[in-house]
Amino acid sequence: SGNKFMLNPINSIFIKTDKMKKLVFLLLMLPGILWSQEVNKKIKIGSMVTEIYQISDDTKVKNGSYVVLSNMQADTLVLGQYRDGVKTGRWNYLKNDGYIIIQYDYTADSCAWIHPMVCHSDTFLVGTGDGNFAPAKVERPPLLIGYYNEMKIRFVSDFHIPKEMLGSTKPYSFSGTYVIGTDGKVSNINSDEITNKYFKKYFESRFQDYEWQFLPAIFNGKPVECKMIVLFSINPKKVKHPSRQKAYILEIKIYT
Repeated sequence: SGNKFMLNPINSIFIKTDKMKKLVFLLLMLPGILWSQEVNKKIKIGSMVTEIYQISDDTKVKNGSYVVLSNMQADTLVLGQYRDGVKTGRWNYLKNDGYIIIQYDYTADSCAWIHPMVCHSDTFLVGTGDGNFAPAKVERPPLLIGYYNEMKIRFVSDFHIPKEMLGSTKPYSFSGTYVIGTDGKVSNINSDEITNKYFKKYFESRFQDYEWQFLPAIFNGKPVECKMIVLFSINPKKVKHPSRQKAYILEIKIYT
């Protein structure tokens, strides 16, 4: 059934409330999380998630516990530790229902746990060795070392529809691509086909603002490059838009 995450009995209290201020208060009071007296606690409330972390008084870098909460379901999404600005020890990345989907040990630089629900064989665009990519069924998909649906949440969280598109009855879409290397790092970010300047800048900013790190796809027992597509679909609310059923396409649906 997977690993169910529980800090302690009080965890069930803050998971059920939708008041972020109380969530933060309860979290700071949890005995299972260490909050040093030599650091300043920081709370960063975004549109979809809230980050709680610590900054050292002297070095001004993250040091100590780091937690991410969902603003909507009020669940814990990330729990880890920083030491002198570097992730250390075992981090838990979770799904909204409290199950760990990935557990990564940054001290050992290795993955300690992957939930079966995110680790199934599927077809991806795999590097052929000559700069091209072709569909192939991999044994393990490329996996973001992050909480469930984190990439989709990060892509949609600060998105704004230009004023000239508000109220439009016409659908609009654009897409960009990136490559996940055999080391799990992102490269070859391509926004050439995005003609709208705002959308182009926004797409590129998602890779500038966040340091995405993946577990690479496994094909024939070895890590391989994979090309991924991010597709934005902007539609009037009354228009039904079919989903792209491809594992290598991350579709972001926006309704005007």
